[in-house]
Amino acid sequence: MEFQTTVMVVDDERDVCDCVAQVVGTLGVAVRCFATGREVLKFCTPDLPGCLLLDMQITDMSGLEVRKQMVAQDCFQPFIMLSGRSDIACAVEAMHLGARDFLQKPFDRQRLLDRVQEALAWDAAERTRRVAENEILNRVSTLTARERQVLQLVGAGRITKQIARDLTISPKTVEVHRSNIMRKMHVDSAAELLHMIGRHPRVSGAPSDRAQAELHAVGG
Repeated sequence: MEFQTTVMVVDDERDVCDCVAQVVGTLGVAVRCFATGREVLKFCTPDLPGCLLLDMQITDMSGLEVRKQMVAQDCFQPFIMLSGRSDIACAVEAMHLGARDFLQKPFDRQRLLDRVQEALAWDAAERTRRVAENEILNRVSTLTARERQVLQLVGAGRITKQIARDLTISPKTVEVHRSNIMRKMHVDSAAELLHMIGRHPRVSGAPSDRAQAELHAVGG
């Protein structure tokens, strides 16, 4: 199921919501306005592309609390804080939570558009990255426990002889494992495999407890 890119505006001032919706609507994306944190928390899902504009203080909770609860439900869409007053402490906390910007009302329309476009571009790029990484991790799941160990050492920069010494196996056996890894990971060269690991560090992560148990059971 595909979701339409949506800018979620959370502000209990109707005039502000209408103004933001009018400005942001010129970008050709959907805009949804919410007067309470509960409403947007019920609406937002992890798969929804877009971003949020959060007022610092709304009827039922603070914008920062909305963000924390969204993260708790795996919604990591980028957000921009809005506030009717200058509050350095709140601005700093918002930035610590990952806010793309802190805009004071009345906000500059062009700055608002620029920040929303940047947030949407970041969200799209991050979703593309996660899809690619998940595909690669699916390939990693087809590796044996020993192959995952070899992959981890390859990612750490070890050469064949070093891997053989670390795992107490022969260099020839390491080469067999490397060949199997490249086939299962759908790469044609060691350089391509290293490039993949460099772009997605989780690929060469330490073997799971299950993999360790499997390795112990088969004796390598």
